[in-house]
Amino acid sequence: MGFFNSRYRSFKNALNGLIYFYRSETNARIILAATVIALLVSVIIGLSSIEWLMVLLAIVLVNVSELINSSLEHTIDRLHPGHHQSIKHAKDLAAAATLLTSVFALTVGMIVFAPKLLSILT
Repeated sequence: MGFFNSRYRSFKNALNGLIYFYRSETNARIILAATVIALLVSVIIGLSSIEWLMVLLAIVLVNVSELINSSLEHTIDRLHPGHHQSIKHAKDLAAAATLLTSVFALTVGMIVFAPKLLSILT
């Protein structure tokens, strides 16, 4: 039973992390809103399997990068609450990762959604 109990605890901790993430982080709520919109549009316009994979990959990448960014910021702020240039650089680098994944997600959205939405509108 030890194996299953520890897996259950691990899953519960991860779920608690997601709940905390979406409740406490403003960017997470923005990402969640964009995710809901992207998924609704995907269902409405009907995506191919490959298009679904691309949209889901983009969603997951943005969420994972923001989770890592938030985790790093919380850890750094706890360990070193004062200002230091090296800490600023570390935070900026983590934020840059989220920016890049967000640009990727926007690009995927344009490639997948734009042609379909234009054909519906014209």
